[in-house]
Amino acid sequence: MLNTTKYVGLDVSKEMIAVAVADPGRGAPGHWATLKIHRKRFAN
Repeated sequence: MLNTTKYVGLDVSKEMIAVAVADPGRGAPGHWATLKIHRKRFAN
């Protein structure tokens, strides 16, 4: 089985969550996704 290491970074704000992924080493992380937050889904 092949083991792979990835580093995940999250930038969280009231409107969205940005996700970045980086490989080990000094390479720049790459933008992976931006998720919009829908407040109505979490309201009581």
